Amino acid sequence: MEKLTRRRFKQCSAGRAISAGMRIQIMHHAKLPTLKYVRELLDYNPSSGVFTRKISKGRKSVGSVAGSIDRDGRRRITLKGVKYFSSRIAWLFLTGQDPGDAEIDHINRNRSDDSAANLRISTRVQNARNTGLRSDNQVGVQCVGRIGKGSGKTLLLARVVTGSVRERKTFPDTNEGLQAARKWVLRMKEKHHSEFSSMGAFND
Repeated sequence: MEKLTRRRFKQCSAGRAISAGMRIQIMHHAKLPTLKYVRELLDYNPSSGVFTRKISKGRKSVGSVAGSIDRDGRRRITLKGVKYFSSRIAWLFLTGQDPGDAEIDHINRNRSDDSAANLRISTRVQNARNTGLRSDNQVGVQCVGRIGKGSGKTLLLARVVTGSVRERKTFPDTNEGLQAARKWVLRMKEKHHSEFSSMGAFND
């Protein structure tokens, strides 16, 4: 059973590594320039989360939006030849502190929304909990998949993993069973993941 369900439940494991690997890890933890230096180059609007340029560079004029969106939906801004996630620069503006080894979580899971109200500091484990529904999920509920397809009688298996704690439960493969599994996953996420439980866990 574990072998059949391991891949589809990756997103429910609190210790899951982020998808883009070491390339993103470097940008997550690269030391930021000083706030004084960054303020000479950029303006930050905490309400909209938008960074604009204070100095023109090539075809990029003063007042234009700084940075670009990568394929994962994150905005990146280059400073001194290093690409940083704009959420980390926003945190520097808001607190005066470099996040260091911590990560910045987007509460609404919109990675390009760097508004002050949408950012919170987190560990990698906490950040990984605030994820959406995987594209290969077949039942429309996070942390739930089908098992027993080869036996002629399928069941729904719900599983939530947090560190060494593994919560799992089976349900009938019916609409009622799916709703029961949905409610169970939500309870387990609230129990183990606290404020970092994904608010977009389900395909309603």
